[in-house]
Amino acid sequence: MHYFILTLSKNHSRLFEVSGATIAPYDVDGMPKNMAEAWTGMERHEQSSQSHSSGAGTTAMHGQGGAKEVEEQEEDVYAHTVAKSLHKLLHNQHDPLVFFGVEEEYGMFKKFDQSGHLLEKYVHGNADHMTMEEMKEKADPIVCEHNHHMSEPLIEEYGNLLGTGRTSNDIAVILDAAAKGKVDLLLLEEGEMNWGAFDEATGSVTVHGNQNVHSQELHGLAVLHTIKHHGRIANTEKGKIPEGAVVAAILRM
Repeated sequence: MHYFILTLSKNHSRLFEVSGATIAPYDVDGMPKNMAEAWTGMERHEQSSQSHSSGAGTTAMHGQGGAKEVEEQEEDVYAHTVAKSLHKLLHNQHDPLVFFGVEEEYGMFKKFDQSGHLLEKYVHGNADHMTMEEMKEKADPIVCEHNHHMSEPLIEEYGNLLGTGRTSNDIAVILDAAAKGKVDLLLLEEGEMNWGAFDEATGSVTVHGNQNVHSQELHGLAVLHTIKHHGRIANTEKGKIPEGAVVAAILRM
């Protein structure tokens, strides 16, 4: 699976990228690290008082903008800034975004999110003191459920194109097409990918001598190339891909 996790609280906002069994922080240009940083260089509209002369010749004081209103304004600016920075990253991708936070923060962020990839289900709670592995453990089931739901129409889309020359379940053909940016949709049966042996720096795949492991590494490489060229990825349940295939692709013309 490939997806992103956003953890959001007043004290921290962080993005993580999940690729198969690994999770790592992902730096986003322009994303504030916390609510205070979102206001850097901006004027806060603090509570103020204005006076004017009353009819009796005395001066009356009227407060403007209570503390709660100011806090809501700060939260809105914070959420909007985070959402705007993520939109630049996610708008041309197809990977799910899992939110990690409390209900109030989820609603606050959802109001401004325009990525189109934010999942309705999210992880409830504060992630400020959790490890990355703990966060991934809680987010994985949400993405699995989403992928299973989304894969059904994609499998049908693939099936409708069989015999047109736009599909393949041959890993050699798929890998070559993916490297050239010609894979529109990659369907992959669960358990058919090993990410650990791919060296992104050299572009090489380490072969362990076991045919099953070797095929999983090639599938992982196809996934990485498909992601790089903004293709779609879908994990499917076992036995769902037509013709008994474990990997299949719709090719771009």
